[in-house]
Amino acid sequence: MSRPRLSLKAATSPVTLWLGLVLVVLMAVFGYGASQTLGEAALLARDGIETSAVAIDRARERHRSGTGRIRITYAIVLRYEDQTGAPHFARQPASSSEYDNFEPGEVVALRYSASRPEIWELSDGGTQRTAWGALTGATIFGVLAAASLGAYARGLFRQRRAARKGQPIVAEVTDIRRYGRRKGGKRPPRAEMAWIGHAYGGGATGLIAGRTRPLPRADLPPEGSEITVWIDPKSGRGYWEGEF
Repeated sequence: MSRPRLSLKAATSPVTLWLGLVLVVLMAVFGYGASQTLGEAALLARDGIETSAVAIDRARERHRSGTGRIRITYAIVLRYEDQTGAPHFARQPASSSEYDNFEPGEVVALRYSASRPEIWELSDGGTQRTAWGALTGATIFGVLAAASLGAYARGLFRQRRAARKGQPIVAEVTDIRRYGRRKGGKRPPRAEMAWIGHAYGGGATGLIAGRTRPLPRADLPPEGSEITVWIDPKSGRGYWEGEF
């Protein structure tokens, strides 16, 4: 029996890989936001000037997501002047009740950067707190990304080892379970296949059971079929030949 070879499609299909990549993107987004905001906080701490801003207007925006869901955001528009008398405008996020109860002319304390007057904050240290919050988010996403990609790498290494050094066994398909909920679209339905067989040495001995990762339902044999499973000699984990 010839040994299987891990295809590129099989190597890049595990959910842990794509989850890890999404988490890396989120880490980069939060990290970039944190670095930008920390720079603004440093400017405000170095050359911040206290002044007063006047609420002159309110704003409401509708945002439509890719799924068609609509989200509404609110803001209060503030006007302030720098040390040269030049006007600047700021949009302060607000709640729906603050938007409804808005009255023009309210005066609030504001701090802006003398070197870059468009950078501002309402509360002392508020920009720095926002930056540290974003940095914390980036760290959390980074840890989760490392865990997810680490799990993917370990699983890929085990599967490659099973293909190169593992022993094949004959197993029986015991169950096929639908994976996720299909909501239309062109992607075929997916399912997980459970199997059971006997292994003799090579990392596992006796009765051994396993389950495939989610695969296209049409590619799976029916329940009761005999299949070939390759056993990883170190972990004892089995991989159906169709997973390669």
